[in-house]
Amino acid sequence: KMMLRLWASLLVFYGALAHPTLHKGFNPDIYTAKGQVPPFQSYHLHVMYISDSNDSKARAMRLRDGLISALSIQGNCTDLFNETDLCMYEVVEREGGIFVSGE
Repeated sequence: KMMLRLWASLLVFYGALAHPTLHKGFNPDIYTAKGQVPPFQSYHLHVMYISDSNDSKARAMRLRDGLISALSIQGNCTDLFNETDLCMYEVVEREGGIFVSGE
């Protein structure tokens, strides 16, 4: 029961932090007024791994490199939200970051 309450609390907390990304010049109200879901403006993903060893990190980096190759990503992202092409953020390593494992 306690674990269920913990997970529920975490989901509520995470939901409170979640928000849509609204790009400059994009008005989602045009779509929602018609009962339509606005098209994606951008998305991103994180490669998460258990940071318990150099092997875990190396496998995560190989996955990242594989995504770069498979998606033909040419450059690094320069903005958090207003990217117009596929890009990859540089790896930032930090202890005790905002995630519970390595990223």
